[in-house]
Amino acid sequence: MIEDEAFASVPDGSLDLIVVNSVLQYIPRRDFEVLLDRFRAKLKDSGRLALADILKPGSGALADIWSLLSFAFDGGFLFAACAGLAATFFSDYRKLRVQYGLTRYDEAKMISVLSVHGFAGARAPRNLGHNQGRMMFLARPAPPSGQS
Repeated sequence: MIEDEAFASVPDGSLDLIVVNSVLQYIPRRDFEVLLDRFRAKLKDSGRLALADILKPGSGALADIWSLLSFAFDGGFLFAACAGLAATFFSDYRKLRVQYGLTRYDEAKMISVLSVHGFAGARAPRNLGHNQGRMMFLARPAPPSGQS
């Protein structure tokens, strides 16, 4: 993770890859669009942007819980995952999630937003994380209009 001030000091056109994983659901759409412009400026023309763990409209907490528990069972940490879910249930996170909601994107909207902000993007076949009910998008800087 990089703080805003440190990211601002990164020279434009110098990054090969930016990965944003399991973050966009907490960022309002207009703030995400500001970030896309910053990302576009920092990436090399040959760079890539990976946006992972994107929530789909209509996806719910039960599907997320089931995915986590299946992953935890397979990985041998089911008890720890259950303890974490219980702690989350009784924390402020649940209340804040209900109060503020989570930002969700459908595939067409995400590709459109990427395009408006100078990226050519597509949905990846698999999500970066364990939850394959969520989406991942890979994007590259699009050439300026009139160039190919």
